[in-house]
Amino acid sequence: MASNNGASSGVPTSNISSNSMSSAFDGMTTLLKTGTAESVELAKEQYDSQSKEYKESKVAPWRTEVEMDTVARLLSLLGGVEGKSVIDLACGDGHYTRWLKEHQGASKVLGVDLSPGMIQLAEEQEQANPLGLKYICRDAGTLDQHAGVDIVFAAFLLNYASNEEELLKLVTTIYNILPKGGKFGTIQNSVHDVTCHHPELRKYGFEKTCEQPGVEGATIKYHFYQGSDLTCTIDNYFLSRSTYERVFRRAGFSNIGFVSFSVSDKGLNGYPEGYWDELLDARCIEGIFALKY
Repeated sequence: MASNNGASSGVPTSNISSNSMSSAFDGMTTLLKTGTAESVELAKEQYDSQSKEYKESKVAPWRTEVEMDTVARLLSLLGGVEGKSVIDLACGDGHYTRWLKEHQGASKVLGVDLSPGMIQLAEEQEQANPLGLKYICRDAGTLDQHAGVDIVFAAFLLNYASNEEELLKLVTTIYNILPKGGKFGTIQNSVHDVTCHHPELRKYGFEKTCEQPGVEGATIKYHFYQGSDLTCTIDNYFLSRSTYERVFRRAGFSNIGFVSFSVSDKGLNGYPEGYWDELLDARCIEGIFALKY
Protein backbone atom coordinates (compact mmCIF):
# COMPACT_ATOMS: atom_id res chain seq x y z
CA MET A 1 0.00 0.00 0.00
CA ALA A 2 1.25 3.47 -0.85
CA SER A 3 2.45 5.81 1.84
CA ASN A 4 1.22 9.39 2.18
CA ASN A 5 4.41 10.55 3.89
CA GLY A 6 5.78 12.03 0.66
CA ALA A 7 9.40 11.34 1.54
CA SER A 8 11.99 13.70 0.11
CA SER A 9 15.73 13.35 -0.27
CA GLY A 10 18.36 15.83 0.79
CA VAL A 11 15.93 18.39 2.18
CA PRO A 12 17.42 21.13 4.34
CA THR A 13 14.71 22.29 6.72
CA SER A 14 16.34 24.89 8.90
CA ASN A 15 19.16 26.72 7.13
CA ILE A 16 17.66 27.87 3.82
CA SER A 17 18.18 31.61 3.43
CA SER A 18 16.31 34.01 1.11
CA ASN A 19 16.53 37.63 0.03
CA SER A 20 13.44 39.74 -0.52
CA MET A 21 13.90 42.12 -3.44
CA SER A 22 11.65 45.15 -3.48
CA SER A 23 12.57 45.92 -7.09
CA ALA A 24 11.78 42.44 -8.40
CA PHE A 25 9.47 43.55 -11.21
CA ASP A 26 12.04 46.09 -12.44
CA GLY A 27 14.24 43.27 -13.68
CA MET A 28 11.70 40.54 -14.25
CA THR A 29 10.73 41.55 -17.75
CA THR A 30 14.24 41.95 -19.19
CA LEU A 31 14.38 39.41 -22.01
CA LEU A 32 16.66 38.19 -24.77
CA LYS A 33 15.89 36.25 -27.94
CA THR A 34 17.31 32.79 -28.48
CA GLY A 35 16.36 29.76 -30.52
CA THR A 36 13.42 27.65 -29.46
CA ALA A 37 13.66 23.85 -29.34
CA GLU A 38 11.34 21.80 -31.55
CA SER A 39 9.87 20.10 -28.47
CA VAL A 40 9.01 23.51 -26.99
CA GLU A 41 7.35 24.58 -30.24
CA LEU A 42 5.24 21.41 -30.11
CA ALA A 43 4.21 22.25 -26.54
CA LYS A 44 3.16 25.73 -27.68
CA GLU A 45 1.03 24.27 -30.47
CA GLN A 46 -0.62 21.76 -28.13
CA TYR A 47 -1.47 24.33 -25.46
CA ASP A 48 -2.67 26.92 -27.99
CA SER A 49 -5.07 24.43 -29.55
CA GLN A 50 -6.23 22.90 -26.24
CA SER A 51 -5.90 25.77 -23.77
CA LYS A 52 -9.47 25.74 -22.47
CA GLU A 53 -9.61 21.95 -22.30
CA TYR A 54 -6.35 21.78 -20.34
CA LYS A 55 -7.55 24.53 -18.00
CA GLU A 56 -10.64 22.43 -17.21
CA SER A 57 -8.41 19.45 -16.29
CA LYS A 58 -7.05 21.40 -13.34
CA VAL A 59 -10.25 21.04 -11.34
CA ALA A 60 -9.94 17.23 -11.28
CA PRO A 61 -9.66 15.97 -7.66
CA TRP A 62 -6.23 14.40 -8.19
CA ARG A 63 -4.90 17.82 -9.16
CA THR A 64 -6.56 19.82 -6.37
CA GLU A 65 -6.02 17.28 -3.57
CA VAL A 66 -2.76 15.58 -4.58
CA GLU A 67 -0.79 17.73 -7.01
CA MET A 68 -1.46 21.01 -5.19
CA ASP A 69 -0.89 19.48 -1.77
CA THR A 70 2.50 18.29 -3.01
CA VAL A 71 3.32 21.78 -4.32
CA ALA A 72 2.33 23.36 -0.99
CA ARG A 73 4.64 20.96 0.86
CA LEU A 74 7.45 21.57 -1.63
CA LEU A 75 7.25 25.34 -1.13
CA SER A 76 7.07 24.89 2.62
CA LEU A 77 10.36 22.99 2.51
CA LEU A 78 11.83 26.00 0.71
CA GLY A 79 10.64 28.37 3.44
CA GLY A 80 7.38 29.38 1.78
CA VAL A 81 6.71 32.33 -0.53
CA GLU A 82 4.96 34.73 1.85
CA GLY A 83 6.23 38.27 1.27
CA LYS A 84 8.56 37.11 -1.50
CA SER A 85 8.87 37.82 -5.21
CA VAL A 86 8.20 34.85 -7.48
CA ILE A 87 8.42 34.05 -11.17
CA ASP A 88 5.96 31.37 -12.26
CA LEU A 89 7.46 29.80 -15.38
CA ALA A 90 5.17 27.89 -17.74
CA CYS A 91 2.30 29.56 -15.88
CA GLY A 92 -0.36 28.45 -18.33
CA ASP A 93 -3.70 30.09 -17.54
CA GLY A 94 -2.27 31.50 -14.30
CA HIS A 95 -3.57 28.72 -12.07
CA TYR A 96 -0.52 28.65 -9.80
CA THR A 97 0.27 32.34 -10.38
CA ARG A 98 -3.00 33.32 -8.67
CA TRP A 99 -2.62 30.64 -6.00
CA LEU A 100 0.90 31.83 -5.09
CA LYS A 101 -0.38 35.38 -4.54
CA GLU A 102 -3.85 34.78 -3.13
CA HIS A 103 -3.32 31.70 -0.97
CA GLN A 104 0.43 31.56 -0.31
CA GLY A 105 1.05 35.26 0.32
CA ALA A 106 3.68 36.05 -2.33
CA SER A 107 4.25 39.80 -2.59
CA LYS A 108 4.74 39.84 -6.35
CA VAL A 109 4.28 37.16 -8.98
CA LEU A 110 5.13 37.29 -12.67
CA GLY A 111 3.63 34.58 -14.89
CA VAL A 112 5.54 33.54 -18.01
CA ASP A 113 4.25 31.20 -20.71
CA LEU A 114 5.00 30.63 -24.39
CA SER A 115 1.35 29.99 -25.33
CA PRO A 116 -0.64 33.10 -26.33
CA GLY A 117 -3.84 31.16 -25.71
CA MET A 118 -2.86 30.39 -22.14
CA ILE A 119 -1.68 33.95 -21.44
CA GLN A 120 -4.97 35.26 -22.78
CA LEU A 121 -6.87 33.07 -20.32
CA ALA A 122 -4.61 34.25 -17.49
CA GLU A 123 -5.09 37.93 -18.34
CA GLU A 124 -8.86 37.50 -18.64
CA GLN A 125 -8.96 36.11 -15.11
CA GLU A 126 -6.72 38.92 -13.83
CA GLN A 127 -9.11 41.46 -15.35
CA ALA A 128 -12.12 39.73 -13.78
CA ASN A 129 -10.44 39.37 -10.36
CA PRO A 130 -7.45 41.75 -10.11
CA LEU A 131 -4.63 40.54 -7.85
CA GLY A 132 -1.86 42.76 -9.17
CA LEU A 133 -0.35 39.96 -11.26
CA LYS A 134 1.66 40.45 -14.43
CA TYR A 135 1.98 38.07 -17.36
CA ILE A 136 4.30 37.91 -20.36
CA CYS A 137 4.19 35.56 -23.34
CA ARG A 138 7.71 34.18 -23.81
CA ASP A 139 9.58 30.89 -24.05
CA ALA A 140 10.87 30.33 -20.51
CA GLY A 141 14.26 29.50 -21.98
CA THR A 142 14.65 33.08 -23.24
CA LEU A 143 14.47 34.95 -19.94
CA ASP A 144 17.56 37.04 -19.30
CA GLN A 145 19.66 36.95 -16.17
CA HIS A 146 19.58 39.58 -13.41
CA ALA A 147 15.79 39.35 -13.04
CA GLY A 148 15.65 39.89 -9.27
CA VAL A 149 13.39 37.38 -7.56
CA ASP A 150 13.48 35.18 -4.48
CA ILE A 151 11.95 32.01 -5.91
CA VAL A 152 11.36 30.59 -9.37
CA PHE A 153 8.48 28.12 -9.54
CA ALA A 154 7.54 26.02 -12.54
CA ALA A 155 4.73 23.52 -13.03
CA PHE A 156 5.45 21.02 -15.82
CA LEU A 157 8.20 22.97 -17.55
CA LEU A 158 11.42 20.96 -17.50
CA ASN A 159 9.69 17.85 -18.80
CA TYR A 160 9.40 19.55 -22.21
CA ALA A 161 13.15 19.12 -22.65
CA SER A 162 13.67 16.11 -24.90
CA ASN A 163 17.42 15.82 -24.34
CA GLU A 164 20.15 16.86 -21.92
CA GLU A 165 21.17 20.03 -23.75
CA GLU A 166 17.59 21.34 -23.92
CA LEU A 167 17.24 20.65 -20.21
CA LEU A 168 20.54 22.40 -19.50
CA LYS A 169 19.37 25.50 -21.35
CA LEU A 170 16.24 25.74 -19.22
CA VAL A 171 17.97 24.99 -15.92
CA THR A 172 20.80 27.42 -16.67
CA THR A 173 18.26 30.14 -17.45
CA ILE A 174 16.59 29.53 -14.10
CA TYR A 175 19.95 29.56 -12.31
CA ASN A 176 20.87 32.89 -13.92
CA ILE A 177 17.53 34.48 -13.00
CA LEU A 178 17.98 33.70 -9.32
CA PRO A 179 20.14 35.73 -6.93
CA LYS A 180 22.59 34.05 -4.58
CA GLY A 181 20.48 32.26 -2.00
CA GLY A 182 17.60 31.92 -4.45
CA LYS A 183 15.47 28.80 -4.70
CA PHE A 184 13.82 26.82 -7.44
CA GLY A 185 10.88 24.44 -7.12
CA THR A 186 8.90 22.52 -9.70
CA ILE A 187 6.17 19.90 -9.99
CA GLN A 188 6.49 17.65 -13.04
CA ASN A 189 7.06 14.20 -14.51
CA SER A 190 8.71 11.96 -11.96
CA VAL A 191 12.26 11.03 -12.92
CA HIS A 192 11.77 7.93 -10.77
CA ASP A 193 8.84 6.69 -12.87
CA VAL A 194 10.84 4.61 -15.34
CA THR A 195 7.72 2.69 -16.39
CA CYS A 196 6.05 5.88 -17.65
CA HIS A 197 3.00 3.85 -18.62
CA HIS A 198 -0.07 4.03 -16.38
CA PRO A 199 -3.41 3.37 -18.10
CA GLU A 200 -4.72 2.35 -14.66
CA LEU A 201 -4.84 6.03 -13.71
CA ARG A 202 -7.87 6.55 -15.95
CA LYS A 203 -10.06 6.30 -12.83
CA TYR A 204 -8.64 9.68 -11.74
CA GLY A 205 -9.38 11.37 -15.08
CA PHE A 206 -6.09 10.93 -16.92
CA GLU A 207 -3.66 8.39 -18.34
CA LYS A 208 0.11 8.53 -18.69
CA THR A 209 1.49 6.37 -21.51
CA CYS A 210 4.84 5.76 -23.17
CA GLU A 211 5.86 3.39 -25.98
CA GLN A 212 9.56 3.37 -24.96
CA PRO A 213 9.61 3.21 -21.15
CA GLY A 214 12.90 4.25 -19.57
CA VAL A 215 14.51 5.42 -22.83
CA GLU A 216 16.17 8.84 -22.63
CA GLY A 217 14.09 11.33 -24.60
CA ALA A 218 11.12 9.00 -25.01
CA THR A 219 7.80 10.73 -25.59
CA ILE A 220 5.32 10.54 -22.71
CA LYS A 221 1.69 11.30 -23.44
CA TYR A 222 -0.77 12.61 -20.87
CA HIS A 223 -4.38 12.01 -21.90
CA PHE A 224 -7.02 13.97 -19.97
CA TYR A 225 -10.65 12.89 -19.75
CA GLN A 226 -14.02 14.21 -18.66
CA GLY A 227 -16.08 11.12 -18.02
CA SER A 228 -15.52 8.88 -21.03
CA ASP A 229 -14.53 11.74 -23.33
CA LEU A 230 -10.89 12.45 -24.18
CA THR A 231 -10.50 16.23 -23.90
CA CYS A 232 -6.81 16.85 -24.58
CA THR A 233 -3.40 15.21 -24.95
CA ILE A 234 -0.07 16.76 -23.92
CA ASP A 235 3.40 15.42 -24.79
CA ASN A 236 6.27 15.36 -22.27
CA TYR A 237 9.66 13.63 -22.43
CA PHE A 238 11.46 11.19 -20.16
CA LEU A 239 14.93 11.98 -18.87
CA SER A 240 16.49 9.97 -16.05
CA ARG A 241 17.29 11.07 -12.52
CA SER A 242 21.01 10.90 -13.29
CA THR A 243 20.51 13.27 -16.25
CA TYR A 244 18.57 15.75 -14.11
CA GLU A 245 21.14 15.67 -11.31
CA ARG A 246 24.01 16.09 -13.75
CA VAL A 247 22.30 19.03 -15.48
CA PHE A 248 21.51 20.82 -12.23
CA ARG A 249 25.14 20.46 -11.15
CA ARG A 250 26.39 21.69 -14.54
CA ALA A 251 24.16 24.75 -14.23
CA GLY A 252 25.59 25.50 -10.76
CA PHE A 253 22.78 24.41 -8.45
CA SER A 254 23.35 22.55 -5.18
CA ASN A 255 21.15 20.69 -2.68
CA ILE A 256 18.97 19.06 -5.31
CA GLY A 257 16.10 17.03 -3.89
CA PHE A 258 12.88 15.24 -4.79
CA VAL A 259 9.46 15.34 -3.15
CA SER A 260 6.94 12.58 -3.80
CA PHE A 261 3.15 12.85 -4.04
CA SER A 262 1.03 13.46 -0.95
CA VAL A 263 -2.73 13.73 -0.41
CA SER A 264 -4.43 16.60 1.40
CA ASP A 265 -6.54 15.99 4.49
CA LYS A 266 -9.61 16.87 2.43
CA GLY A 267 -8.60 14.28 -0.14
CA LEU A 268 -8.03 11.60 2.49
CA ASN A 269 -11.28 12.28 4.31
CA GLY A 270 -13.44 12.81 1.25
CA TYR A 271 -12.77 9.51 -0.52
CA PRO A 272 -12.90 5.82 0.46
CA GLU A 273 -9.86 4.31 2.14
CA GLY A 274 -7.35 3.22 -0.48
CA TYR A 275 -8.85 5.39 -3.23
CA TRP A 276 -5.53 7.15 -3.91
CA ASP A 277 -3.29 4.09 -3.68
CA GLU A 278 -2.85 3.48 -7.41
CA LEU A 279 -1.93 7.12 -7.99
CA LEU A 280 0.58 7.20 -5.15
CA ASP A 281 2.06 3.83 -6.12
CA ALA A 282 2.55 4.99 -9.72
CA ARG A 283 4.63 7.96 -8.52
CA CYS A 284 4.04 9.46 -11.93
CA ILE A 285 4.60 13.07 -10.85
CA GLU A 286 6.85 14.59 -8.18
CA GLY A 287 8.38 17.79 -6.91
CA ILE A 288 12.01 18.80 -7.50
CA PHE A 289 13.87 21.58 -5.72
CA ALA A 290 17.33 23.14 -5.99
CA LEU A 291 19.22 25.93 -4.22
CA LYS A 292 21.64 28.53 -5.56
CA TYR A 293 24.46 29.26 -3.13
